[in-house]
Amino acid sequence: SRIRKIAVNINTTPSNTDAEFNYGIQVGAGGLEMASNSKVIGNVYSNGSITGATSKPEIEGDIFSAGAGGLIEDMDIILASGGGGGNAHAHTINDSDIADTAFCQEESGNNKACDNSESDPDVIPLPISDSQITTWKNQAEVGGTLTTTTIGGGQSLSLGPKKIDGDLIIQTNGILEITGVIWVTGDITVNSSTLVYLHSSFGTDSGHIISDGKIVIDSNVTVCGSAGGSIGSCNPSNNSYVMFLSTNSSVDPSSPAIDMSSNTTLAILYAHNGMAVVNANTNVFEVTAYQLKINSNAEVTYVSGLADVNFSSGPGGTFTINSWAEVE
Repeated sequence: SRIRKIAVNINTTPSNTDAEFNYGIQVGAGGLEMASNSKVIGNVYSNGSITGATSKPEIEGDIFSAGAGGLIEDMDIILASGGGGGNAHAHTINDSDIADTAFCQEESGNNKACDNSESDPDVIPLPISDSQITTWKNQAEVGGTLTTTTIGGGQSLSLGPKKIDGDLIIQTNGILEITGVIWVTGDITVNSSTLVYLHSSFGTDSGHIISDGKIVIDSNVTVCGSAGGSIGSCNPSNNSYVMFLSTNSSVDPSSPAIDMSSNTTLAILYAHNGMAVVNANTNVFEVTAYQLKINSNAEVTYVSGLADVNFSSGPGGTFTINSWAEVE
């Protein structure tokens, strides 16, 4: 009949992971396709080909297509606004306008002849590994599991860390506050005129939503960092971003892994194994994908804070024991 009481003092501490997004766009072997009147402000690195259109899309910075099969075609590579850039690097460059130097071995129809002093660019891995994604999923699962979750129109929900065994649906005028990493085993559908933002406790850290299915983001969606915002506008985010990451392997442009519609501003899109499609009148800070298609009147604008992004599992990420003692 003896009783012993023990008191434990604990803190919740987020688990943080750095990811380096050194390019406005980084693409795997599936390559990059850009339509007329599309634009990238920032450097572009592709392990596959980079192709444009007759009315050449613009890349403001340097552009790389890796390997012996590297190809740049129908592109307009211009100088960055602050100077520098304007170089093209690929084994073959065709029908392109290059502001500075065309580093290549073969060329046709360009405004510059090949400078063959450089070897072909190396194939490089995408910045987030399979093991890191698994770690983030495990962090989400610690917070418990829900079934298919719908945020109704006009409703607000705080969520994370959490695993959703099913789909996540945010209906028109719905609001999602991210309080930790979210892992969705099914699809994520974000309808028009919705708001997704990070809890203020993230501070300068960034947050992420992972889907094993497809991510469909409708028009007029607002995505904000930890400084918050309202539907239609964000407060300054202090280099705090939200990343939508899909592990789905679809490369069908009519049903890609990530499909981002018009009139939407987002931070980071990451299609780990499949295609991402960015449509008209959108402004994205960074896109990484196995394969990427940028349609007319879409723009990707790289911001320097993405060179070293610190992703947090959220305020409830893990527990640290400060002290324990027998009290009776």
